[in-house]
Amino acid sequence: VSDDAPDWQETNPFGFSFSAIEAFFKKHLSDYWGIKVEEIEPDITRLTSDAYLPFSRTWFEVKILNEISFFDYCFQDSKEREDVKVLSPGYRWGHAFSLGLAFKSAGKIGRMVEHYRWRFSYGQDALRGRASVMAAKAGGLARAKLSKSASAARIDKMRQLIEAGHSRARAAELAHKAGFGPSKEANRKLWTRFAQAKPER
Repeated sequence: VSDDAPDWQETNPFGFSFSAIEAFFKKHLSDYWGIKVEEIEPDITRLTSDAYLPFSRTWFEVKILNEISFFDYCFQDSKEREDVKVLSPGYRWGHAFSLGLAFKSAGKIGRMVEHYRWRFSYGQDALRGRASVMAAKAGGLARAKLSKSASAARIDKMRQLIEAGHSRARAAELAHKAGFGPSKEANRKLWTRFAQAKPER
């Protein structure tokens, strides 16, 4: 770990505070649905069909709030069992089990929050970047196709001239004068490549 690396708590926008996370996602849902934060229940799925669309913004918000509610339940259960001070194996096992579920839930919340951040903070940029790449690729293919068509026309013109009795050099020159190819030399080289690539009969 680098000595100048930021503290692990500095890299999370919520400061690893479940209350801050809960307030953030409740506010997003309340702004979207026009209801007060206090009226939001963990099982908000009954209010919206969006919550059933996997990986939608509302789906993430509902899932995270439900998971926070589950975390609170498990953590409070472990605290209550710890406070009872009963040393029976059942209580000790129940305390450890609830605490384990709470830790597992905390990890799940962290993963979903990070996924939410990347998907909705940077997702559009990623999609735009992909669209740019696809557009550039399509443009390149179109240019290649156009270039291939132009080359085919040059070869066809020189073939006609050669079949009419002209030498390759003269055919390359006449084709250029007729508007085919950038120069006599370019036409001659193109014909040479074409002739070498032709399959032998």
